Amino acid sequence: MLLFCISGFSSVVQAQLQDSHFYKVDDEEISSDFKVNSYWKTHVEGTVLKNNSKFERLMKIKLYGKFNLEFNSYMFGYFEPYLVVKEGEVQHLRFVRSESSVIQMHQGFFEIRPLERFSFQIGAINQDYLSAPLLVSDQSFLSALLAYSYIKEKYEVQTVLQLSAPSIVNSFRRSNEIEDSPFFTSLFTYSEWIPSDYYSFKGHVTGFYFNSLPAVIAYESKGYGNTISGTRNSAEFVYSYYGVNFDFSSQIRITPEIYFSLGYNGLMNMGAPIERAWGERVYGILDMDFWKFAKIYSRVEYFYNNSDSAPAYFNEEKYGHNDRTGFLMELKSFFPKGNFELGFRYILSDPIQQSVVSPSSIGDRQHSFMVFVSSRYSSL
Repeated sequence: MLLFCISGFSSVVQAQLQDSHFYKVDDEEISSDFKVNSYWKTHVEGTVLKNNSKFERLMKIKLYGKFNLEFNSYMFGYFEPYLVVKEGEVQHLRFVRSESSVIQMHQGFFEIRPLERFSFQIGAINQDYLSAPLLVSDQSFLSALLAYSYIKEKYEVQTVLQLSAPSIVNSFRRSNEIEDSPFFTSLFTYSEWIPSDYYSFKGHVTGFYFNSLPAVIAYESKGYGNTISGTRNSAEFVYSYYGVNFDFSSQIRITPEIYFSLGYNGLMNMGAPIERAWGERVYGILDMDFWKFAKIYSRVEYFYNNSDSAPAYFNEEKYGHNDRTGFLMELKSFFPKGNFELGFRYILSDPIQQSVVSPSSIGDRQHSFMVFVSSRYSSL
């Protein structure tokens, strides 16, 4: 049934989980009258990413629209298109291309709430809600999703079952042979406990399974650190990809205006040898809200991701995909009076096992730098 539903829809879905969690189901009765709420925001960023096999320098200007549709008490729609104007270039050992403007869908999905606390969503769901950048990045997969939420004053539990068909973007010409479409299955469980006004705990565990990964994904993943046999149209992953991703964190209220969080994220692929199957992130976050004109968010992170913890084609490029270790620094400021954010992020990574990296990347240190200015959503 899920496979049939997936093939019938092509809209885009996203559920964010950076400092929050999956979409909450309200207990209140919702009017049956059709309603539309619309919002907009802008985002400007400059990025530089450099290693021995790739150099990327881009300026992006994005104009977002957001439309929340309420058809009745059981059916809803959420759409977030955006226009992106790009200037710059991407140089790669296999190609050089210029970036141009394009209209895309950041999210857009239909949701049905057949029972209290249950939600069924269908579309191309953005995998950012998993909060697992070493497993999958901030991109949309064509998916069907069933969620259950139990929310109380001091704690909540949410479970999400998802079946997806990941997106593929070809970067080389293949033969006329039609390959199988990849599938990604995940079972995500999130929980949060707030026993006091001064500290809280939250965490999530995701079981995942990739299957039917075609040669195009294997071939691209070889250059990102995965262990692959064969070349181009005959490329195959040496190991399978199924396992668990988990993240646990604690937040402490130091003063009424200062919060400190410490967290650990682990990733284990049970289809590969242990020395190639493990990834992890350790992070600290400091939130300061004692200035009337600004709120400060700072993040420091250490990460370590072995060669075959996940299919490198789908996880975060800014972390260097697989077979990488390094650190991240991020600083953001929000100015309530102007309703905008200003921030930067820097990531430095080095290879772990140079023998499994493609020859062009051996000894390759990667730098990723990004600065941005972004408004928050405002009503149209």
